[in-house]
Amino acid sequence: MNTVQKSRSPRRRALFIAAYLLFVVVLIAVAAQVVLMVRTNQSLDGTMREIDVWTFYYPELEQSQALQDDADSKHFDVLFLGGSVLEQVARKLEPDDFSNAANGKPVRIYNLAKSAHTTRDSLLKMRQLSHRAFDVVVIYHGINDARMNCCKPEHFKQDYSHCKWYQSMEQRLIEKRISLKDIVTDATDQVIGLGQPRPELSSEGLTVKTAAAFEANIRETVQLAEGSSPNTQVIVGTFALHLPDDYSRDKMESGELGFAKGDYNMVAESWGEPEGIRRAVTVHNDAIRKVTNASSGTQLLDIDAELSGDISMFCDLCHVSDFGRLRFQSLLLEAITVQSDSK
Repeated sequence: MNTVQKSRSPRRRALFIAAYLLFVVVLIAVAAQVVLMVRTNQSLDGTMREIDVWTFYYPELEQSQALQDDADSKHFDVLFLGGSVLEQVARKLEPDDFSNAANGKPVRIYNLAKSAHTTRDSLLKMRQLSHRAFDVVVIYHGINDARMNCCKPEHFKQDYSHCKWYQSMEQRLIEKRISLKDIVTDATDQVIGLGQPRPELSSEGLTVKTAAAFEANIRETVQLAEGSSPNTQVIVGTFALHLPDDYSRDKMESGELGFAKGDYNMVAESWGEPEGIRRAVTVHNDAIRKVTNASSGTQLLDIDAELSGDISMFCDLCHVSDFGRLRFQSLLLEAITVQSDSK
């Protein structure tokens, strides 16, 4: 009898532990789903408004107050659209930096530039903001779209929906719901992501597929910004890239290439193979020049010409050092002030 009880005791203990762990996992999953529902303003049946889907993917739209604030003649409003480089530059700008252009008006800065975001993200954000005008819209893209090339040619899509980020967003906008299962599925899906390309697909980036998409995204973003008000100053920067001829990942990681210190220290492989990045940024800069040349209301800011040749401007192949950031800011503020003085 004692032997039977002893054999059952470990088994019961194991079953109890398994049941308890299952209970904890279910509890955590339920709690996470509740938090998600609250975060996304879902109703009890799990549905949500379209705007809540947008702010789930782009919380900066809401956090910056860009959606809530109305344009008016009392404020001087500046909008930044781009990836991490422009995010890096814009977050160190203060309202007082725009005082000459603002002519005494209070300045509101809406920094919607975000790490890893492409021209597609900026276009989608601008569409959500097309109901209101800005005094200045600054657009700076070039390298993140290079990641979209890292796929098989037959998989590439002009709207970038071959990337899970955009594919998922489209699906959520149709369904008007987001579940914990969706998030887990998105994280494990084998479709290319918004971040570093999968190693086996990096070489696909040597073929630039993004030329037409990049140009179309920039053009529509510019048109929406210009269309909001005839007084809006739209500035599009060519993208500055410093990729040494002797680049290697080992040299980059060991600090042998001579980049300055800064907020970032990313290897080229974060975007693809170095030569693929170089080709893509060249094509993208050509598209930027084409779009700005065709628009009398849009100003080209040639950041590429001003920064790319000087490694001291960079802390990696595209992110700027403190010196580079100050130079970028100086060029931008000068362009805004000159335009303001001419009005």
